[in-house]
Amino acid sequence: MEQRTLRIASRQSQLALVQTRYIQSLIGGEIVGITSEGDVELWQPLYTMPGVGVFVKQLEVEIVSRRADLAVHSLKDMPTQQPPELYLAAVPRFTTPRGDVAILKPGFTSLEDLPEGSIVGTSSLRRIAALRHQYRHKNFTYSDIRGNLNTRIAKLNKGDYDCIILAEAGLQRLGWDDLNIFRLPEDVFLHAPAQAALGIECRSDDEELIDYLKRIEDRETRLRVDAEREFMKDLEGGCKLPIGVFTEIIGDELRLIGQVWHPIENFTIREEIKGPLSQARELGRALSEIMKEKGGVDLLQSIRLAV
Repeated sequence: MEQRTLRIASRQSQLALVQTRYIQSLIGGEIVGITSEGDVELWQPLYTMPGVGVFVKQLEVEIVSRRADLAVHSLKDMPTQQPPELYLAAVPRFTTPRGDVAILKPGFTSLEDLPEGSIVGTSSLRRIAALRHQYRHKNFTYSDIRGNLNTRIAKLNKGDYDCIILAEAGLQRLGWDDLNIFRLPEDVFLHAPAQAALGIECRSDDEELIDYLKRIEDRETRLRVDAEREFMKDLEGGCKLPIGVFTEIIGDELRLIGQVWHPIENFTIREEIKGPLSQARELGRALSEIMKEKGGVDLLQSIRLAV
């Protein structure tokens, strides 16, 4: 790649730029900043926006139009189905925790400490459903919150919310370690498929770049997120439905937990599977079939009707 200056498309939020600059430090190149549809339509909850991958689409347009060569995505935002012109070339290793955190207003140390009826800010159906299931006795009020992380923290400080729920990965990448944080246990409050992973996308016919990006691929990270995304894909889920996962590698085996919550009713299905790490995708599909047999299809259909 010595004779080529790579153009890396990035959203212009602080977190997106931090993530893109991290990849830039590994592969070189220059950053091309754009504004995505997900950044513009801040009035609308993510789970009601048409289509999928609202933070991804405009970056993909830049790549296909050849105004950029590649893009750095939060992999949890990427649809499991890609256009044929594009290719997920690399998934670097995890560098942060994968779970969610509650950022609490001063004076509280956990969600259990919050008064009954407290206002919890989140735009994620999964987070709402998981918290409602675990903290039903608290009768929290769940309120949509949009905007970049800076905007969300400002709304919390202003008093619009009693706490907000975020992915810990973003906070760590920004170096925000002075907030009043309560960590939700990752194996209890399952995270979104591919949460905390970065996905590097380029044109599928750019063989030179694909080969070059192999240098930042991490096999174990890739296999874990492949299992998670295959589970979600086969279960016909997505960012609009409350599906959570947890993976860990034990020796040469992969342990995969999957869960689906009803967003209103007190009902959930949770199952797990173990198998060879090398068969990650197959394990994701197998766990999906187990969930379907346990009533997952009917549950997902009832969720679609509810939301």
